[in-house]
Amino acid sequence: MRFVLAFLPWLAACAPEEGPAKPDPTTTDPTPTEPAATCGDPGILCTVAGTGGWGFLGDGPALDSPMYLPSSVLIGPGGRIELADWNNHRIRALEDDLLDTLAGNGYHAVAIAGPALASPMENPIDTARCDDEGFYVAELHAHRIDYVDSNGILSYVAGLGGTPGYSGDGGPALQATLFEPSGVACGPDGSIYISDGVNHVVRVVTPDGLIDTLAGTGTVYGYADGPGDEALFFRPERLVVHDGAVYVADKFNSAIRRIDLADRTVTTVAGTGEPGFSGDGGPAVDARLKYPVGVDFGPDGAMYVADTDNHVIRRVDVEGVITTIVGQPCGPDIDETTGVPVCYPGYSGDGGPALDAQLQMPQDVVVDDSGTMWIADTINSVIRSVQLP
Repeated sequence: MRFVLAFLPWLAACAPEEGPAKPDPTTTDPTPTEPAATCGDPGILCTVAGTGGWGFLGDGPALDSPMYLPSSVLIGPGGRIELADWNNHRIRALEDDLLDTLAGNGYHAVAIAGPALASPMENPIDTARCDDEGFYVAELHAHRIDYVDSNGILSYVAGLGGTPGYSGDGGPALQATLFEPSGVACGPDGSIYISDGVNHVVRVVTPDGLIDTLAGTGTVYGYADGPGDEALFFRPERLVVHDGAVYVADKFNSAIRRIDLADRTVTTVAGTGEPGFSGDGGPAVDARLKYPVGVDFGPDGAMYVADTDNHVIRRVDVEGVITTIVGQPCGPDIDETTGVPVCYPGYSGDGGPALDAQLQMPQDVVVDDSGTMWIADTINSVIRSVQLP
């Protein structure tokens, strides 16, 4: 301390009598500051709907309107975003920064044919469109597929409604039973493809209303590629039709499976069948996913996966190489009990790089024609978007 005190007079003596010269206002800074990134810039993630809390306070400004575990996203007419607000028992649309209800009155009960806005719903989990005239709804706990036409009238497509089971192949879809359908998609010929979740199969409803099992045995779950009637799934979830095949997120097999529509052969295109997080920069078939729920294709031909329990979005390019593009990749810390990389779910990162953001169990992803990705960030109860580079 004595040394410091002795040192102070020397500093005072050496101090300049005047402050540093003021900068010349006529000069230009040779390294101007880059403008701050904003929502809509490539690679920047932002919340576009929801408050981050669970609930329902009516329709209105999207960022002031809470949701309750949104489980799917879909591109609708004019580029609007349609989503299944799962535990609010509604289908809603995001357009011009507003949220609006398209179907469901918020009550938890089997849907009633007639005006969709007056009908209850039992946990609608996914939607699909074949055209701009109407949309299909997978009503999870009603064990049924509904259809809402352009006039807002709800009708039934498949399942008995409130009665789970596995029956009806070869006959009318309205007389068949499903068990927690968790995904629905449209084919180019108007066929409807259904992830019949607890039955561990993918089923198809033809344009004339007949139902059949496309792949899976309907008797046991498991993990096996091969002919459709021998292949095994373990809780198939969201699915998409692309380039002559159905791609399905096979949740508890931690894999993305491909069903060829020509011969119904099933192959694995991402994941190893074992849960975990690995493989970025290498072949997707050698990478580990963890309970993926959502899958879609972008205009670039790449496949996008909601790697749900890893809390990230991953991309598989046309060469089959996988990378993480949204959310903080798991690791490098390793869980001492399980031996797998530790993940860091949360809700952060809006207005910053997508890879620095935190998601929490995202269940679906869709990419529109402009290259904008929309994410159902389910546990955070928000919809987030990022313009892909």
